[in-house]
Parts: sequence; C-alpha cells; structure tokens
Amino acid sequence: MKKTNVAFSLILCLALALCLAGCGAEPAGDSSPAPSGPDVEASEPVTTPEPDAKEALKEALDGALFYESVNNDATGRWRLLVYASSENFVDHAADYYNAFFGSDDEVHFAVNLTLKTTSVMNVSGGLMALDVHEYIDQEQHDAKILGGGDLLKQYSVNLETGEVTDLSVAAVGDGVDLDALAADILAALPEAYQGSDLLNVSCEDEGGSVYVIMQIDQGSDDADAALALAAECYTIAKETVEGKGAELDSIGVTILDAGIYATSDGKNFTVVANGKRTEVSLP
Repeated sequence: MKKTNVAFSLILCLALALCLAGCGAEPAGDSSPAPSGPDVEASEPVTTPEPDAKEALKEALDGALFYESVNNDATGRWRLLVYASSENFVDHAADYYNAFFGSDDEVHFAVNLTLKTTSVMNVSGGLMALDVHEYIDQEQHDAKILGGGDLLKQYSVNLETGEVTDLSVAAVGDGVDLDALAADILAALPEAYQGSDLLNVSCEDEGGSVYVIMQIDQGSDDADAALALAAECYTIAKETVEGKGAELDSIGVTILDAGIYATSDGKNFTVVANGKRTEVSLP
C-alpha cells in the first residue's frame, strides 16, 4: 500500500510540473489587444494616393483615350489622343507633354471630337509647336490623313514655364478665296518638301491683308538653313498673295526641329526656338 501511495504521489508531482511548464511557455504570437489611452500615440491615417499625371489629364479631358500607335504610320513615332470635350487643348499642352511624351522625336496628335479639331504637337529644345487643324472625319484611324485638315491656329508652348504664345494673331482681309490661296502657296513651295504629311499651309483673311501660316519639315535642326527656308517661304507667300490682288500682312512658319519663324518683311524674323524668343535678321 505504501508503494502505491508513493507511485501516485510521483505521478501527481509530474503532472503538476508539466502544467506549470506549459503555463510559463513563450506564446507563438501576441494576441492581446493594442494598448490604448491618452499616453498611446495614434498611428498615421492611411491616405489614398493621388492619380498619376496621365489619369488626371484624361479625367480633365472627359475620359480621353491614348494610343501608342497610329494606323498606317510608317515612322513608328506617332502617338494619338482622342477625346470629346469643350476644353481648349492648348491649355493642357504642357501637362500633356509631361504625361505622355516619351521622347522629343515623337509627333503627337490630339483629336477633339466635340470641337472638331486636331492638334499636332512637335517638340524641340524645350519648346512645343502646337498647330490646330480642322478635323477630317475618321482621320484618327489613318495616319495618311491625320492632321491634314486646314490649319486654324498656331501656338508656341514653353514647356518649362507653361507659357503659351498665340502666333496666329494677325489682321487679314476679305474677298480672297483662302483655301485656293493656301493651295497655291503650298504648290509653289520647293519640290523637296512636297509629299510630306507634315507640310501644311493655311491663310487667314480679314480687312484686306493676308496672314499665312505654314508648317514644313526641313529634315534637320540647322538654324541657318531654317532661316533661309523661312525667307524663301515668305517670298513665295508674298508673290502668290500679291498675284491674287491681295496684300500680305505677315507669315508664321513652323520649321520642325528648328523653331517658329515669324516675319512681316522677309528680312527681320522673330524666332522661337529652344525655349527662347530672339530677333534675327538676314545678313
């Protein structure tokens, strides 16, 4: 009987020891509630990140759609934005550049189906040449006609400051068939530039004089060559306009990769290039 009591006591002691060991073991994880009270600092609230620049601009233009390529574009450098809004695209030009341009050798088009306009963007040296054309039905589906409508407005946008300069402001005259006049000027330009999708001429008419807007690709950024080309464009425009019995007020020529050249006499030019405006005269 004594042996039985001893054995029972040993078993009881062993069980008690195991119980105590289990109570003192380290927990796998702290499941206790976090402390609270005036001495506990609250964690920072979780904030929703701001939408990125692309999404913000798309929203500003009422759900614009951006395409990395354009049907029938042989260059691989054309990009397209299509939207329907009463917004004037030039007001968003600098933001658009920061959001969507991958490199300055790209050519971007923004088609506004509400205002029926197509904005063509070329960038060089911190300056965007933005030309607004009349929309051609379904042009967004074909690079062969995209940006080929009549040139309506011409802007220069400083991409660093966002400053927009309207280069189309000029007095022009009545009584001239502007479409025919523009076609005649375009046809008179040197053959080397004919056939380019980026060659455009437009005329504005009000009050007896004509303001001519041109866009031409000389194929380089040579400033001296660009100045000579701008002077040649002025001579052609003046001869053509006066040949129709009208008076030439001035011209504005966007020479791709070189800058924008404006003149009223063919000798003294206001040049906007590389983010700067300068006055240049022929030697």
